[in-house]
Amino acid sequence: MYQPTNAKQITSAVAERLDTLKDEGLALPAHYNAQNALKAAYLRLQTVKDRQGRPALTVCTEPSIANALLDMAIQGLSPAKNQCYFIFAVSKQTPPDKGAFDFEDTDTQYLMKEALEEIKEKQDRFWQVMNGEVEPKHCGKCEYCRSMKELAAFQHVTDIEVD
Repeated sequence: MYQPTNAKQITSAVAERLDTLKDEGLALPAHYNAQNALKAAYLRLQTVKDRQGRPALTVCTEPSIANALLDMAIQGLSPAKNQCYFIFAVSKQTPPDKGAFDFEDTDTQYLMKEALEEIKEKQDRFWQVMNGEVEPKHCGKCEYCRSMKELAAFQHVTDIEVD
């Protein structure tokens, strides 16, 4: 497991990075106080937990948290005004991938609405798969699909996908 992260150190590092970016020409929104937003984020980060109840600061890496905070500040958002939310995620892969995410810009909100519509459209099929009424469609990439893969024929070396 990742070692606990000090939120105050991260927010201080992000504040320093913001100062550098401002010196390089970054313009934050008028009347936006990045320091206050980072202090509000510091307080919020103390209470964020993952699904297992573990503090997010113990399961997420410092760079992922710092990038989420930097993005928040560049957009001029503040958790004190409920303008942003932090989602910390850990994948089921071995070893697990981790990340800190925000969903605040217009493009992301549009994509989230679009994804929600797709889920609504496919919800009946999801339930049918979960209840064993229909077979799932195999992606061929996840751990389960790889473990169930049966060789039926040769494939050409140029068909190999590299991520």
